[in-house]
Amino acid sequence: MWEGAPALQRTLDMRFTRFTLVDPERGERLTCDVRLRFAAPGGAAGRLVAGAAIVESKSRAGGATADRALHGLGVRPIAGCSKYCLGVGQTYPQVKSNSFRPLLRHYFEVDHGLLAAG
Repeated sequence: MWEGAPALQRTLDMRFTRFTLVDPERGERLTCDVRLRFAAPGGAAGRLVAGAAIVESKSRAGGATADRALHGLGVRPIAGCSKYCLGVGQTYPQVKSNSFRPLLRHYFEVDHGLLAAG
């Protein structure tokens, strides 16, 4: 710890299951996060709705096979989104999270009783 620096504090517990598909010949990787759950120390909590996943593809050259397949299914990428930011937006109502509100409303279940109490 640096002298004069504030102590770090726990702000969000996050749990999820991840599986990864890799094509080493093409240099492509696809990760899928499911059963995502958030909990703030004050008691606010929420989770990704059943059947939903956070999918991320990466490739050396861009335009991965998975990107084309997802596009063909009507799935569009969402830039600048992180699980941490979604969790904070869901569990800390005082934090400005307007850009994440549509995602949170559509893909996450929030326990409003816990938010009111937290």
